[in-house]
Amino acid sequence: MLRSSGPVDKNASGNSWFQFLFSSLKILQANLRAYGQNLYIFHETEPFCFRMLLETFAVDTVFCEQDLEPYGIQRDDVFFYLYIIDSLRNAHGH
Repeated sequence: MLRSSGPVDKNASGNSWFQFLFSSLKILQANLRAYGQNLYIFHETEPFCFRMLLETFAVDTVFCEQDLEPYGIQRDDVFFYLYIIDSLRNAHGH
């Protein structure tokens, strides 16, 4: 998932970092596709991305790093809520 926060200032150092990251990921994506693999890059909110991934793939395991920042805690809570709801639906055949 790639997401910039707020309006983009083309002269800001953060924007340069974001552009470098995005360009690097696009190159990695092209290299993976040459081997029949894919890297999914989203420019959406986390809940949208998590829901799309859970609906598209048979996710049975999630590995993550504990994030102690308030933003990260909230993001992780949303993901685990969606993952648990999805798991319960699948367990009950819905």
